[in-house]
Amino acid sequence: MRSLNDDLEYVNTILNGQNEEEFGFLYSRTNENLLNLFEKIDVFNKIVYTVLSSSDFLFSAVDAGVSKIDSFDINPISYRYYHLRKWLLQKNLIDADGESLSTLLYIVKNHIHSDFIQEQDSIDFWLDFMNRIDNVHFYSNILFEYIERPEVPYSNNKKELSEKLKLINPKFDYIDICSNLATVGANKYDLVYLSNILDYNREEQRLHNCCQNMLNLLQNNGEVICSQIQSKHNLDKELDIFSDYFKYDELFIDNGYNQKILYYKYTKKD
Repeated sequence: MRSLNDDLEYVNTILNGQNEEEFGFLYSRTNENLLNLFEKIDVFNKIVYTVLSSSDFLFSAVDAGVSKIDSFDINPISYRYYHLRKWLLQKNLIDADGESLSTLLYIVKNHIHSDFIQEQDSIDFWLDFMNRIDNVHFYSNILFEYIERPEVPYSNNKKELSEKLKLINPKFDYIDICSNLATVGANKYDLVYLSNILDYNREEQRLHNCCQNMLNLLQNNGEVICSQIQSKHNLDKELDIFSDYFKYDELFIDNGYNQKILYYKYTKKD
């Protein structure tokens, strides 16, 4: 787990335009059709590992009744954003869109108490960040990629979801899931959600790395859920690499957005 000082310095480089990492920004919300996706997948009573990003998949999975959920991301600040959105849900807010900085500062200072040390650090993180910006719109700074609000499975269950989130402290791994992760544990999860990570990782070695990581992370017959937002570019190469160990299925979803999203899953073979 990274320290608070590490994360504050990371944000400082972004705000000063010095960050050279490809994924320095945060997504304010999901840009995927999770409402329909959760009609196609079953996470009830399952152990799930998900890319954290905006936290919308994690929230949707908790709302759907997972037994345990952990997370990972190449962007360390996504874990701080998870805490902020968790506190917003306590006030029946789905995100920070349209809220004044004074309101957000009040929410951070007066969220429901937690004994999780990581959450305590996130209070200091957001107080520091909000006291350094003066934007009328919270998301109008370089830290965020603003996404219009799509409907999500938990939209009408914010109060119930907030109660469930009081009881969980999902582990967060600051990792590149397409790197060679020799320390990834074996046979832990029923489902891994990659979102569109492979859409941005078409290099053969990185695909091999991710495939091996999925084998190590999943139970037999465990599932990997992926999406493609850009195109099917080089999907054949990905399929060749995964086909020895996974069965491939497409999830047909009538997406209501302008962009076309292909959802598919890999099921680990016995």
